[in-house]
Amino acid sequence: MGLKAKVNADNSGRLEYIYYRYGSSVTREKTYNNVLPNLQARYDITKNLVVRGAYYASILRPDYQNVIGGINATDNGDGNTYSFAVNNTKLKPETANNFDASIEYYFEPVGLLSASVFYKDIKNIQVNLPKTVLSSAPQDVQEQIASAGYSAADLANPLNTVSSTVNGPKTSMWGFELAYS
Repeated sequence: MGLKAKVNADNSGRLEYIYYRYGSSVTREKTYNNVLPNLQARYDITKNLVVRGAYYASILRPDYQNVIGGINATDNGDGNTYSFAVNNTKLKPETANNFDASIEYYFEPVGLLSASVFYKDIKNIQVNLPKTVLSSAPQDVQEQIASAGYSAADLANPLNTVSSTVNGPKTSMWGFELAYS
């Protein structure tokens, strides 16, 4: 994650050798064996009034950039602080149980008035961690930076920042929709 050079003893400025340090190699294997059930129902109360309901499970796998990993370290210009962007290889897939219900009224000869509600129960939601102080970042993000060769002092420096994608806590959301056409 940086360029290192050794200058000759005669101070000629010639570089004896140059090498890049990429940190340690990381290998991760992930498999997904998710069963994603789906149940939908429709009932015609009258010719023009329809009720619908649905349950389905869903999964959102991490973006490819997080699967392949990587760290981008930018020197903030003072030689002492860094901004890190970390692709989080330990990111878990986001899963959700989803419930939807709607009632629809169809006008003659054309037109529709509908009301819908939904509820989502989400586990391991993927959240973009905005630029934050590195020492307060999740442990797995700090470990990835340390494995790339950055020191404990770099990790503890309160001026170093990091951005990444992390798994958030279990959450839920609900909402409603009204439509007229």
